[in-house]
Amino acid sequence: MPSEKGALTTSLEMLSERAGDPSQRIYAELFRRHPEFESLFFLDTNGDVRGEMLSQAFDLLMRADADDETADVMVRANRFTHDGYGVSADEFNSFFSVIRDVSRQALDAAWTEQFESRWTEVISQLTRSEP
Repeated sequence: MPSEKGALTTSLEMLSERAGDPSQRIYAELFRRHPEFESLFFLDTNGDVRGEMLSQAFDLLMRADADDETADVMVRANRFTHDGYGVSADEFNSFFSVIRDVSRQALDAAWTEQFESRWTEVISQLTRSEP
């Protein structure tokens, strides 16, 4: 089944409607997969940095979902910034999969083949945009 532009964005909208703010779920999964990342947020006592990072990730994903050419430039810039914190390109890229997996789990039976296809396509696009 071919992916449909906008399907990823629709899945994120549904995630928000069903789960409210998914930040805690997403970061719990990120830290489960990469426990070493938790120490990078030691100054983020109120969650603002995590919230901003997640907001930027959502923005990148939705731009890519809309085939906005700025997504590739933005992801390369963010990857470069994270390299300064010792986060490799592969580790940075894994955040998109974490968001997808948490979304899939939260939407459960409402997760569609179109969502899966579009997420796969967008993540592939964003992760091949190496510096």
